[in-house]
Amino acid sequence: MRRWIKTACVFALISCFGHFYLAKRAYQLSAGFAEKSAICQISEKINCDQALLSPYAKIFNFSISDFGFAFNLTLFVLLLFMLKFNLSPYWKNLLFYISGFMALSSVVMSIISLLYHLYCPVCWSLYIFSFIILASLFFALKSNLMSPLNFILTAVKEKSFYFLGVVIFLCAGFLHISFINAYDIKDQNELIFSLLEDWQYEPTVEVPPHHVMEKGNENSPMVLVEFADLLCPACKRTHRPLKKFLKNFPDVKFYFFVYPLDSACNDSISFSRSGLSCELSKALICAKDKSWEFKDYFFKKQEQFISAQGLPKKVTKLMDEIINKTQLNKAQFETCMKKESTSEKVKLSAQAGHQVKIKGTPSFLINGKKLISHDAQLVLLQKIYQYLKSQ
Repeated sequence: MRRWIKTACVFALISCFGHFYLAKRAYQLSAGFAEKSAICQISEKINCDQALLSPYAKIFNFSISDFGFAFNLTLFVLLLFMLKFNLSPYWKNLLFYISGFMALSSVVMSIISLLYHLYCPVCWSLYIFSFIILASLFFALKSNLMSPLNFILTAVKEKSFYFLGVVIFLCAGFLHISFINAYDIKDQNELIFSLLEDWQYEPTVEVPPHHVMEKGNENSPMVLVEFADLLCPACKRTHRPLKKFLKNFPDVKFYFFVYPLDSACNDSISFSRSGLSCELSKALICAKDKSWEFKDYFFKKQEQFISAQGLPKKVTKLMDEIINKTQLNKAQFETCMKKESTSEKVKLSAQAGHQVKIKGTPSFLINGKKLISHDAQLVLLQKIYQYLKSQ
């Protein structure tokens, strides 16, 4: 029996660390402090951050991992007691059914993950661990186990059952408050609320239909518009969080406008640069159904493109690399780049930005109202989405 209890104890402790890591990362994402993680961001699909930013990853405004940590820590402490002392049959059953509740929660969360294509490697490891803990306790305690109904009838009469519930909630609350304070999320929430209020009072403007890319549901309560220059470092900074937001809320209608900060293709700009922003904007249009992949690659290689300004051979090499990676038809792409209509589309997109009076890149409008913040903050976008959804 002790061997099975020790096994459960080890996996409960590992699960504590796993849930602590996920909780910490969830609050870092909310605060905008999360850096790239080798174990969390294996690929675009196998990615913890997508799951942690999902609306299903919170309960009572707590991260679900707060409760996962609290349950596993409680279980670990009780298992240590079991190794030292001979617990009563009630406490043995309580241990087993706590682990059963955790395993059932894992089933629910894994179903949600599959339905919404949220593949979090750390989460799935913890789901498996919860079943290892449950199986270990079953083999250790099977001679003492009550039926679920008998256990519930017994537990509701025990004060210790309610006391343990309070302890678990306080433990989750302590972790929640610790991370809120560590990352100044309270102050950030006040800023987010202020930005949300500013956005609500902004006048509504009509955005001309000259976008170069779009995705999402036409009937969405939220229509998000972005104006960006592909050589703009601030646009690159907002690209990843914006992409995460659109991944988590696929019904949002999103329109992307190019706004090159170069007078070569944008009459609103007084200064001339290398013309590369204009060329990249044209390339995005000519990529057609591969345009989203092109946009990702442009931002990924932004520094290389910036250093290649004024060096046509270097730019061509970088462009060829992207064409090969996206398996685009090079001949059709080059023909499209030479067309006057492609240049005209870039100019119309830039003119649309001038008409709505954007003051820099990136600039965002939501339902025709300007977002005062130039950063696509995940929390701010989520708050506005939830506000619009509730109207």
